[in-house]
Amino acid sequence: MLKRRNRFVGADLTVHYAPNQFNKSRLAELNDRHSYFIFADNGTVGRYGSEIILRKRLETYLAQNSTCSIPVVCVVLEGGAFTIKIVHDYITRQVKELMVFDVPYRTYLVVCDGSGRAADLLAFTHHAIGDDGKLSDSVHTQLMSLVEMVFNYDEKNSERTVRHLVECARERNLMTVFRLGEQRQDVDHAILTALLKGQNLSSPEQLQLALAWNRADIARSEIFTLGTEWGTQDLHNAMMEALCHDRTDFVQLLLENGVSMHRFLTYGRLEHLYNTDKGPPHTLLSKMGIASRRHRVKLTDVSSLPLTYIVLFGIRLDIPWKTSWATLTNPTILRTISKPNTSFSQIDDM
Repeated sequence: MLKRRNRFVGADLTVHYAPNQFNKSRLAELNDRHSYFIFADNGTVGRYGSEIILRKRLETYLAQNSTCSIPVVCVVLEGGAFTIKIVHDYITRQVKELMVFDVPYRTYLVVCDGSGRAADLLAFTHHAIGDDGKLSDSVHTQLMSLVEMVFNYDEKNSERTVRHLVECARERNLMTVFRLGEQRQDVDHAILTALLKGQNLSSPEQLQLALAWNRADIARSEIFTLGTEWGTQDLHNAMMEALCHDRTDFVQLLLENGVSMHRFLTYGRLEHLYNTDKGPPHTLLSKMGIASRRHRVKLTDVSSLPLTYIVLFGIRLDIPWKTSWATLTNPTILRTISKPNTSFSQIDDM
């Protein structure tokens, strides 16, 4: 179903492909907003759904990988009748595996309501279905009319599609509906929420996932909830990750949820922070007159800098010009001169 597909036949080729902004062909074009593509050719031409088997096998392999399980999220953006079939296959297969083999859910769905056709029908059914898993007679009639109009189906095909929609909507825990324009919502918020809901992750694992996505808002609303007990080491690990990647919102959030900088900021951690290669580049080596990036900074190096104070990730150490290293390494002195800066305004990357 790919337009100008013959241009991609071959190996080690560089192909210049310019999609037409006003494409009116039934064939699809590559979306230049994506960086990677997988092409599948089973010999058919112009046949919708021919890639479904390959896609399902690939996604199943990723989800079941025993060494490194990769969470899979199916994002429904518009789509046609085959999209509803794919979603139905996802859900019914997983429900069967859970009931028969006690296999936990592995694939979760994010439906973009307002994007059109299949996505809107799934979102409508998800919203309208009752607690008993059924639609009222009036809603069922309305949904039948919508399916007939959207897909130009006869009554038999419409009834089958409506049945699939209802069976999908019954598994509400597998589906997250993202509504365009809804307050505090965006697509990555919906995807991450689906992952947190579905992967049976521990609270520290959920926090690490939110950190990787840089979504402190989700961590605040979905992870740091009442009744969750946090170990000191888990919070310290998260703080180290937040500092290394310059996640100032997470630093503030962790401080609000019990992290003590006096307990966290040991000599070893402080030295590690000066040497981390994560996050944005800093100018410490150049200020020290060191050209090699391989040089490992010691706290003795930092103490010799001609600065009246050192600012590191919101922690200000007010150090007199002539403070000796012996004085600086005294834990009592270090605690005395450490002043937490909770404003988290833009600071020097020292």
